Amino acid sequence: MYQIKGKIDSTNAPVFEKEIMAALLTEIDASGLEYISSAGLRVLLKLTKAVGDVTVCNVSSEVYDILDVTGFTSILNIKKALREVSVEGCELLGEGANGKVYRLTKDEMIKVFRPGISLDVIEQERESSRKAFLFGVPCAISYDTVRSATATARYMKR
Repeated sequence: MYQIKGKIDSTNAPVFEKEIMAALLTEIDASGLEYISSAGLRVLLKLTKAVGDVTVCNVSSEVYDILDVTGFTSILNIKKALREVSVEGCELLGEGANGKVYRLTKDEMIKVFRPGISLDVIEQERESSRKAFLFGVPCAISYDTVRSATATARYMKR
């Protein structure tokens, strides 16, 4: 997996393009990426045209916003980096088959999933909650997927 670090802009995009096109990678780790300009986006587009599906994982919120505004979230498979949230000292609201729900603040809760629950299952549960809410069933709305000290979690607001 190719790891991007720092900033990609017009000053270093040609080097980035040469490296990435030589390897024709389909998965890129963006955990170290701080910024990407249109020059860097053009390189990702060129790579996508050459290899088909490209996954960019561990994308920070800031870089994700750039990719989203420019429409690249519909072109590439983008996976945001998961924020860390602690449930230490939080009130336990309930427990079910997949995990435990804690209160973070008056209007915020977090569901901590049991180890072994995949991100696919978490996303399916998130979509089911969204659909239930749209049909008028009172439920919390998932805001984000985060990581707690022990497992993957869903961050929710009332």
